[in-house]
Amino acid sequence: MTPVPPSTLTLHPPAKLNLYLAVLGRRPDGYHTLKTLYERLDVADELRLTRRPAGVTLTCSDPSIPTDDRNLVVRAAQLFFQATALRGGVEAALTKRIPVAGGLGGGSSDAASTLLGLNALCDAPLDRARLMALGGQLGADVPFFVSEATVAWGHERGDAIVPVPPPATPLWHVLVNPGIPVLTPEVYAQFDRLPAALTPPQADDTLLPRLVRTGDPAVLAGCLANALEPAIEASYPAIRRLKAVLSEEGALGVLVSGSGPTTFGLVADQAQAQALAARVQRGQPDWTVLVARTALPASAQTSRRTAGVRGSLGRAVQ
Repeated sequence: MTPVPPSTLTLHPPAKLNLYLAVLGRRPDGYHTLKTLYERLDVADELRLTRRPAGVTLTCSDPSIPTDDRNLVVRAAQLFFQATALRGGVEAALTKRIPVAGGLGGGSSDAASTLLGLNALCDAPLDRARLMALGGQLGADVPFFVSEATVAWGHERGDAIVPVPPPATPLWHVLVNPGIPVLTPEVYAQFDRLPAALTPPQADDTLLPRLVRTGDPAVLAGCLANALEPAIEASYPAIRRLKAVLSEEGALGVLVSGSGPTTFGLVADQAQAQALAARVQRGQPDWTVLVARTALPASAQTSRRTAGVRGSLGRAVQ
């Protein structure tokens, strides 16, 4: 007997970091050509999808987030049904835990999980490549999340995904969001006005992933790079102070993720991450501070799995 697809799924769309980001030029479509190294994190939203006879509806735990077709979950669902020509709809319930508009890809991840979840609920009419192509229509980060890779290069707009081997053990980070609104178009416009000399050197396609997989975090810390940082700091001076705080409190390496404002400190292990997060939070009670680690594939999980790390500190969005 053929299994009947479930009518409800609960998914956990993860956050991401950009461990490296270079901007290589402008594209004819107005976007920038990027080269970035994505890392999937264990900080995640929760998304419940329930099939309905018709229509797409969304509820969200965060009242500041729109629940109409301005939301990528709604747009992803509409795009899925349009692409498959399937009848039906979905009721989506989103619980936000990833800081909103923080450079951690929360909205893109929610959209990717919507595509993956609906595909499962509808007996998998689309293959992974088609889902990734749909994701690219929604945003440059969406295909990375659809790929379900732990670590991957992103080329072109960041949407041409080349997975690389995940770390042998998770990387540990302290994520800090100062709560300031950062406008991505403004950051790129500022970047276009900067001298080309500020662009970081090209990362080796094999060296950086090898450091991620097996290297000492202290060595990897020296390879973190984000071409957008000078533009972000020029428009948002508070980011410079945030980076200084993380460095002064003992982070091995500090970097803004994507276009910000979330900034992360790479540390050696869980104990150092939790201690650093506590120190930063005591000194800056208005900042959102999270401890996060690489979200390794189930096959790579070890006894180092921990409970209560996710969102355990600071003003994390619940």
